[in-house]
Amino acid sequence: MPLRQLALLCCIILGPLRLALAEDYAAVRFLVEPGPHAVGVRVVEQYDSARNFGSTVDQKTVPPVQVERGRPLQTLVWYPAQKSARTAMTMGDYLALMDTEVSFGKPQRTRDGDLLKAWLQASLGQSLSAVQDASLEMGRFPVVIYAPSFTSWSWENADLCECAA
Repeated sequence: MPLRQLALLCCIILGPLRLALAEDYAAVRFLVEPGPHAVGVRVVEQYDSARNFGSTVDQKTVPPVQVERGRPLQTLVWYPAQKSARTAMTMGDYLALMDTEVSFGKPQRTRDGDLLKAWLQASLGQSLSAVQDASLEMGRFPVVIYAPSFTSWSWENADLCECAA
């Protein structure tokens, strides 16, 4: 059987299974009991100037000059926070961060982002624990540093990071 036909057969057989698994995953609920502290999250947008992320044209110079840009790094910081009356982040709020991950404040929809939002549609309104930009809890606390895997988004394990905070 040629490879192309085998691949098509696998898609026909496994397609419904993959869709069913996606629907189950979209219905996941985070069941970790909250700790003694409220949780805050802050989005920090910074550039790694040691790594090029592409070029852009500076139109303010005459003639226009090609300039290199550092790699944008959307960094999320979770921390113990003071209790707040503000609403906690939802899965939809975390997913929306994908649109500004490299464009900082200028949302850019991507095919991957749209697919993930469709896949997790059932969970978009689900509240997690962190309140964005909540006031810091006073005191000394250990630091946990988490870096998502290669090609993953900054909030990849938001539930784990909120629990650690």
